[in-house]
Amino acid sequence: MMSYYKLILFSLITVLLFATKLAFSQKKIDWYATAGLGITSMRNFSSRIADLDFSTYAGDAYIAYRVKENPNYMVSAGIGVSGDFNEDGIFGWDAGLNLRSAGFSLTANLQESKGELPDFLQESLPEFGKTKSFQYLSLHVPISINYNPFKVVGLTFGADIYFQTTDRLTEREYPYGQIGRSLGFSHSYKPEYRHPFQVGGHVGIFAPLGKKVRIDITLNSDIVSRLNVSYSNPAVSDWKFRELGLALNARYYLDW
Repeated sequence: MMSYYKLILFSLITVLLFATKLAFSQKKIDWYATAGLGITSMRNFSSRIADLDFSTYAGDAYIAYRVKENPNYMVSAGIGVSGDFNEDGIFGWDAGLNLRSAGFSLTANLQESKGELPDFLQESLPEFGKTKSFQYLSLHVPISINYNPFKVVGLTFGADIYFQTTDRLTEREYPYGQIGRSLGFSHSYKPEYRHPFQVGGHVGIFAPLGKKVRIDITLNSDIVSRLNVSYSNPAVSDWKFRELGLALNARYYLDW
């Protein structure tokens, strides 16, 4: 864990030095305001939370269920600076600071049951058939490299650093926080949520609309898993889930 935070600190320092050097080396930098809308989900490229089999048992009584994950909305707004590496503007860069709200939702569905569980286990089960939404607020620092050879549609890619300002989703409520209330107490799995820092990446396309407006469509993904679900048997590998998302962003260049 400590090495992860050292990596975050090193990344922040590198980003600040990079942005400062670029800003002072540019003949002109442009300030812009930006806003975005999209969807995010908590899954992996080849696996989903719905792939896990949850169960709770006491003696001969047991309940088996699965939890389905669905996307939720993403909204962001902020400010940034941009510049070009060369005079023809084919290669450029930008760096921003956004306030970002994103999330996902979980729905527990009963698969099988037998007998009657004790009351304390019944109370720890999720409410089957009910969808619980999770929305978290973060400070978001995107750093991008832009390639625009045709001046009509260009390619953008880069890194994202997040600092989540809301509570860890596996804290404060028994047994495993807000996520635990939707996953339920299970003898099989234990969730752990990475907080408050996270590192991700993005790739997408953009289109300038005149000299003042630019529209971006980007795909984003966490680099390091955000939600880990460990199995009770230590010989079995943890399930790792990332925030994956699709966003439509608009920026307006300011006369600063």
